[in-house]
Amino acid sequence: MNVEFRLLGEVEVVLGGRRVWAGHAQQRTVLAILLVQVNHAVSVDELVDAVWGDGLPRRPRETLYGHVSRLRRLFATVECVSIRKQPGGYVLDADPLQVDLYRFDSLVSQARACDSDEGSLALIDEALGLWRGKLLAGSDAPWLWPVRERLERQRLAVELDRNDIELRLGGHAGLLARLTAQVTEHPLDERLAGQLMLAQYRCGRQAQALKTYRQVCDRLGEELGVTPAADLQQVYQRVLTADSSLVAPSLQAPVPRQLPAVPMAFIGRDAELGHLAAAHHSNNGAPVITAVGGAGGIGKTWLALRWAHDNVDRFPDGQLYANLRGFDPTEPPIPAATILAAFLRSLGVPLRDIPVDHDTRASYYRSLVADKQILVVLDNARDRAHVEPLLPGTPSCQVLITSRNDLTSLVTTHGARTVPLDYLGDGDGHALLSGYLGAERMDAEPAAVTSLLHHCGGLPLALGILAARAARHPHFPLAVLAEELADDTTRLATLQTGDLHADLGAVIASSYRALETETADAFQRLGYMIGPDIGLPAAARLTEQPHSRTRAMLDELERLHLVQQHQPGRYRMHDLVRLFARNIADPEPDAVGRLLDFYLTGSAQAAEPSRDQHIRWLETEYDNLVAASATAAEHGWNDHAWRLADALWYFRYARGYGDDWIDTLVTALQAARQLGDRTGEAATLKQLGNASLQCGRPHDSLRYGENALERYRALGNLRGKAAVSNNLGVAHAQLGHYAEAAKSLRMSAALHRETGVLHLYASTQGCLGTVLAQLGHIDEALQCGKEALAATELLTATHDTANGASEPDFSLDSIRGCVQGSHGVILRIAGRYDEALAHLRNALIFVRRIREKTSECNGLNELGETLRCAGQPAEALTAFEQALALGRSMVFPYGAAKAHAGTAKCDGAHADEHRTASIKLFTEMGVLDNEIQRLTSGPIIRVSR
Repeated sequence: MNVEFRLLGEVEVVLGGRRVWAGHAQQRTVLAILLVQVNHAVSVDELVDAVWGDGLPRRPRETLYGHVSRLRRLFATVECVSIRKQPGGYVLDADPLQVDLYRFDSLVSQARACDSDEGSLALIDEALGLWRGKLLAGSDAPWLWPVRERLERQRLAVELDRNDIELRLGGHAGLLARLTAQVTEHPLDERLAGQLMLAQYRCGRQAQALKTYRQVCDRLGEELGVTPAADLQQVYQRVLTADSSLVAPSLQAPVPRQLPAVPMAFIGRDAELGHLAAAHHSNNGAPVITAVGGAGGIGKTWLALRWAHDNVDRFPDGQLYANLRGFDPTEPPIPAATILAAFLRSLGVPLRDIPVDHDTRASYYRSLVADKQILVVLDNARDRAHVEPLLPGTPSCQVLITSRNDLTSLVTTHGARTVPLDYLGDGDGHALLSGYLGAERMDAEPAAVTSLLHHCGGLPLALGILAARAARHPHFPLAVLAEELADDTTRLATLQTGDLHADLGAVIASSYRALETETADAFQRLGYMIGPDIGLPAAARLTEQPHSRTRAMLDELERLHLVQQHQPGRYRMHDLVRLFARNIADPEPDAVGRLLDFYLTGSAQAAEPSRDQHIRWLETEYDNLVAASATAAEHGWNDHAWRLADALWYFRYARGYGDDWIDTLVTALQAARQLGDRTGEAATLKQLGNASLQCGRPHDSLRYGENALERYRALGNLRGKAAVSNNLGVAHAQLGHYAEAAKSLRMSAALHRETGVLHLYASTQGCLGTVLAQLGHIDEALQCGKEALAATELLTATHDTANGASEPDFSLDSIRGCVQGSHGVILRIAGRYDEALAHLRNALIFVRRIREKTSECNGLNELGETLRCAGQPAEALTAFEQALALGRSMVFPYGAAKAHAGTAKCDGAHADEHRTASIKLFTEMGVLDNEIQRLTSGPIIRVSR
């Protein structure tokens, strides 16, 4: 880890580019003394005297040892820095150039040895730039006085050297104000006085230069009783005689054309180019400023250069470009003052005329570009303060900025437009990779290409790195690269290049280093996020911070494009950024546990949702909950794994989410068995039965259900037996096993009545009624339906008394929908069509209110069949078509099959097509032939459209 020691100002320690706390004043003094004499022993007595003087503590040596011990711990992880004990004292071993005091000396020595004034000036500027104030500012210990005095003299000598160089280069105009201030501070310095006189003369102020000489003569005589030395007298004589050798040369201003080459691999970004064009064609009397923002490696510079080159003719007076290195992986940001100096030189200002004062420099720059048609491209800016001094002041100029930081504050302060840059879509990503590798190689391995694109996540830098690796070995299959990239343990290494400016990890790290310490810690923990995104409450649980503080940290991460707020309060992190965060984080198993606890608690509360907010929470967190169950199983949190999977059953049923349901539950079942949790095993087997039924596998549903029933019997769990018996009854009914279905449903209803679970008794009794009706037991079926309706009326009355009739209850609405629908089917089979239609329409009202798509599909099928029987074929066809659309939009083959069958009976033009589709689905599900015949046969009624 890199380390910097700063003494030229307040004592500071910088580790890995971030300032760290070096302790209280006494500890910093110990560090400062050791650094002033780096690599040399400092006696304990010297240290004690320097730190405390006459105000010694009771045990000064022990206190000193404590300070040294804490400093050792601070540098424990830093190579080549150590504090060791020697007889009678301590030595701080380090590279002297890590100490700004010694780096200053080194730069000055290099400057004096340099064979060009320009080179010397650059080195001196760098040396003087190390000074942030007085040596060890804030300390006034006696030991420091002679050291500070010596260094101040040395600093002044360097400043005078700088003045000489600037005067040789003709920088008198920019130097005049500083020289005047220096002479005021050091009125007896003859060298300074001579420099000021020369600058005044070159600026056309000969009389003032002569006056300066007389003032110096007077001061020397009054205070020291001496006359000026020969050098100053010689300057006076040359000014007095207007010596022609004092005149400085002048240069003609060029037209700057500084844009780097446009990238050859630029793909897409048509919308963003359009936004830039629109912004730069609007002019409201102020400079047009556009800020392109986005993550590192996303292509901000490419976009800016593409637009700039396409529009270069609009800026005949030149194009200025600067890489500000705001997030450079190897170098610190370039100060705006340095960029201003470079811009002024590009605009023809001689070095000698560039003002030293930063504000004056910025004013000079604005004056030069005023009324000129110039484009200024400020690439890789750190923040608003970094670019503000570089902004022109007149509308003839336009500015294009790129930054990883969110520069929206420029909108308020300068009316800037922002163009956010997102990751490439699959099409543009494919085109970019194809541009590198060629269509033939891409077409030869489509699966590998798909994998590469997926794991790069639309990040152009990652795609470019992969293309370079693939191009290095043109005969290697892309599948090898895809395999490396698919492995989390090797993915970032696969995207290393050896060049930190084009290395993905280094690019992300440079953004990470810009974070505050607390936010950096939060970023690491967010690497443990589960699923595609995270909400504020979950993030707060992960970071162990209050919601308000977590939101502030997420805002900082969003400003630096390390996270994206893709919905209000919902945050995403690119997979490669998330992997980087996990890799740099300290191992923290509890972080995953905290997040799993959060999801388990929330899902348990919403498992049988009775309020709209529960449904909304499940809809928002669904993908994260599925991922949480898998993550829990992967990391050995087996109890969380099966409970999370179990908690999602209702929502998955209601929404028809069956595609990954069975896989999730199989993993959860393994977790429960590894845990030895018989209740968890039984519950997961029960849900596997539900999932299999939803996914059109009723025989698998029966197998899982029988296994679950066996385990609930062994546990003596009556409610579990009741629930599984109900599910077995529904599975038998789908297959056409109505006698077996009635047996299972009777058992379920009896157990629900015995255990007092009234709402489940009502739904089961309603289902039993439909099965009995299919068996021809109409009177008993009607009685079951009436008992189910009576139970729901009792439930409704109880709910309304407790909550008020206006408060919806999702569990109750689900039961109402089920019971009303079941009774409607019973009435249809009994030939009472008008009553049946009323109940079925009521059922649809309830299930639509709670968005139970599976129940709605069933209800539409039953409504369609009832309308057909009632002689209303047009309305029936509409219901079947709606059911078919729902069945196709989710995983529910049984509902789709019944919808096809009903449509075939009402749509003569397409009857064969729908009947064939229906029979195919029913056959794949294993439905009995006679049941298939019953469901798909019947007269075809042609509907006029």
